[in-house]
Amino acid sequence: MNCKTCNYSLWNNKTGQCPECGTPFKPSDFDFIPGTVRFCCPHCSQQYFGTDSRGHLEPRAFTCVTCNIPIEMDQMILMPETGVPEDATQVAKVAWTDETLGFFPRWWRTIWGAMIRPHLLGTGIPPGQGALQAWWFAILTNLVITFSSFAFLLVLFPLIFALTPKGTPTPPIWAMSMGIGGFVLGVALVGYPLFILFWGLAAHLILHIGPTKPAHSLRHTYKTICYASGANFINLIPCVGMYSVLGGLWWTVAAIISLKFSQKVSTTKAVMAGLIPPLLVVSTCAASYLSFLFVALPKMSQAVSAAQAQAMTQANLALDFTVTGAVTQSLKSAAVNTGSWPSHVAILVMDRSLNDTSFTLTASGTTSNKIPLAGTTLSQAAFLPTSEEKRLAAAFASSSPPPVYRFGDFVFTYQGVPVTTPTEAPGSRTGYGDLWIVISSVDPTSPPPTTPQFPVFSPFGTPPATTPAATPAAPAMPRTIYVGTATGSIVPIAPASFATALAEQNALRATYGLPPIPAPETIPQWTLPAPK
Repeated sequence: MNCKTCNYSLWNNKTGQCPECGTPFKPSDFDFIPGTVRFCCPHCSQQYFGTDSRGHLEPRAFTCVTCNIPIEMDQMILMPETGVPEDATQVAKVAWTDETLGFFPRWWRTIWGAMIRPHLLGTGIPPGQGALQAWWFAILTNLVITFSSFAFLLVLFPLIFALTPKGTPTPPIWAMSMGIGGFVLGVALVGYPLFILFWGLAAHLILHIGPTKPAHSLRHTYKTICYASGANFINLIPCVGMYSVLGGLWWTVAAIISLKFSQKVSTTKAVMAGLIPPLLVVSTCAASYLSFLFVALPKMSQAVSAAQAQAMTQANLALDFTVTGAVTQSLKSAAVNTGSWPSHVAILVMDRSLNDTSFTLTASGTTSNKIPLAGTTLSQAAFLPTSEEKRLAAAFASSSPPPVYRFGDFVFTYQGVPVTTPTEAPGSRTGYGDLWIVISSVDPTSPPPTTPQFPVFSPFGTPPATTPAATPAAPAMPRTIYVGTATGSIVPIAPASFATALAEQNALRATYGLPPIPAPETIPQWTLPAPK
């Protein structure tokens, strides 16, 4: 029997006031287990024992059998019966239902009871009352726990964005906060209530198995599980609690013990009712997750890979246009400045008009270290001494490549094409602007590029046969062919139309006395032989 204000012990108190805080009290303010408390006459110490449902005397007022003085129960001095511990004298009561306590003491004492003394928690759940109060406790407790576990994110994300360099695109902080808040509310206000709803119903059905039945209704089972959720308080630890199973295990153990005492069932039934429903939920979630990993995610991976290939192809088209334009403009500028086309386009690399990456199309498999250049490669030529570069430039200037030759991923057809627009008679059209000087064409001897697979996480790993690290890239659409003309413009040609366009071009070239252009994919790389 303790003071309801300061929790000071009030046994053997003759003044009717708490000696610690001065709060007045009466024995009738407390409920006791019948037969566990001695009610002593204040005049002669004659002992009496309470026998009613609250452990009080019947009747409350009478004449003492020893001193013959009229006495009343609230005048008497109380002591625990010999051999009975103090905490075994009072009927256990769930603190959350004690309206004489403040909000925080009620909340915290119920949590503490679920974590440390779930047997007393189960005994103290009042039968016959509604379960709304218990549901409110469970929802509030798990809302606080879930919010506290993820509260660090509300600090982490603003900190990251604050340290992000200016100009770097970042998502709005309010959107991140709303996402975290929505997740917390979803877990606390939807996830936990649904879990408790299933747990309570399944547990009560299990308690009805066999000849013995639970002492109280389904509502009482729900109250037991809701109050036992206070043991989940361990999950309050930020960054750790929600990612561990300790809170869930503690809640399960507390529910098992509380059910045993609240529904007065055997230990076996309590274990089955408290353990089987959570295991079913966990197993279902695990099976759903694994199904997602091994069934849905690979399909998503394929869809994402296809979308990536499509997007990459679109990006390649734009880059191919840009690269072809750069080669065409450099070639045209060199011809205008010198009055003649360079004997070989490699001269433009030597004078820095173009670089070693200017002759590879995107996602083609061609690289500058695979393009031959006079006994070395285009990438290695970038590191040659100046004297060697001049020697190579002079050698290429005096070289005589074929009228149509390949260098990297381009076929050059400018040999013999007039550098400037020929004089035209009035009303005539020479077709000079339609003459091709360069064609984008992937080197057919280059190996196919590889495209990495969309990563698939699996706790058991993924067999290499089903998810290879890289597979040959299959373009989502045929590669558009770009041609640079004698006037410096770039013309895109669809692959299906290229044969017709090539025939027309060869007919035009014939009028200028130029040799025809073979199919670009049949034209090999040409370069000077290695110096002896």
